[in-house]
Amino acid sequence: MFGWIATTENLSNMDAACIENTQLSKIGKYTFIMNNNRRFPKDVVFLETEKYFYLIDGVVLNRVELEEEYGCEFKDVVQKLYAEGGDLLPGSLRGCFTGCVLDKESEELFAFTNQTADGGLFYSTDKKIFGNNFEWILHVLRAVGAEVSLDEQAVLYMCTFGYMLDSTTYAKNVKRAMPGECFKLADSLEKHYYHKFDNTKTINMTEQEYIEHIDFLYRRAIKREFDKDAEYGYTSIVDLSGGLDCRMINYVAKSMGYKNIVNVSFSQVYSDEYKAMIELSRNLGFRLFHYPLDNARHLFDVDKITKHNYGLSIYSGAGAMMSVMENLSFSYYGLEHGGIMGDMAEGIFPGGEYTEHVAPTFEEGMPICRILGFDDLDPAVIEEF
Repeated sequence: MFGWIATTENLSNMDAACIENTQLSKIGKYTFIMNNNRRFPKDVVFLETEKYFYLIDGVVLNRVELEEEYGCEFKDVVQKLYAEGGDLLPGSLRGCFTGCVLDKESEELFAFTNQTADGGLFYSTDKKIFGNNFEWILHVLRAVGAEVSLDEQAVLYMCTFGYMLDSTTYAKNVKRAMPGECFKLADSLEKHYYHKFDNTKTINMTEQEYIEHIDFLYRRAIKREFDKDAEYGYTSIVDLSGGLDCRMINYVAKSMGYKNIVNVSFSQVYSDEYKAMIELSRNLGFRLFHYPLDNARHLFDVDKITKHNYGLSIYSGAGAMMSVMENLSFSYYGLEHGGIMGDMAEGIFPGGEYTEHVAPTFEEGMPICRILGFDDLDPAVIEEF
């Protein structure tokens, strides 16, 4: 099991089997446990200095750019960024990461997730525990005799949307960090946003200038991701479906000269999704690995799937992708490149004529089912978005 946690709790009663082969450091009141998958080792930091302890786990897509800008190794870049201002550290990194910095003198812990929170940072509301491994946190809580009870709000979210709308998890006293959120933990817990997406118009451009700028940003993101694979000698895994978002990533990457790509796909054979994917694959010319879903085997792997995503999103979609991934060797393949914003206007927003901000509602979300109504959902969630 991979991940990290930082805690002041006594771990003597913790099940040793769950943290086998981990890297462990005891610094002041804190114990740090880390087990990295070693796939992107240059992006990982586990460093103790005279005054601080630094931990970064994940993939930092702009690591090389930062090293060139600061003229030093990444571990030194991390120290310089934090010295210039705590929020500058996570705010300067791009990618899927979480991390923390411990001030050894004051014993204040600064913890953070990335700008979109797909790194997955969790924390206890009544114990000093932070980390990106939800299961380890539950192990610690049980080891110290803390109550771990079901949060019924999580069940409501799952039955109406199929994912968590806010910081809720299935454990009442464990929360998930929101996108761009960071924390200071000393005598009490303080949290704030170092980054937040909003609808404030900050740049005035012509329509053509907007198009060119978005194209520049999109291609820069593609370059950072695919160069990361190339840096470590990996073959890029790129999702391929009938949708516009995956299509954009594939065609833009191809136009930029990236060729060491394997497309992965899953669908029922002869469905419209399958037919569109096959036509795109024929045109792109990349290698293709397709997993047929006709026998619905992935729908029976509930326990295996929820163990990996902690039950925080509907298992069926994750199960389809997991059916593909468990057949690939990750000593050979790099990042999985999936579409996120390619079909935003046509997909999750209200119609192709979307130009201005439309106030969010629960009903206009993407509910998996409507076993339960929306009446009991907290309107504060809407205000947050």
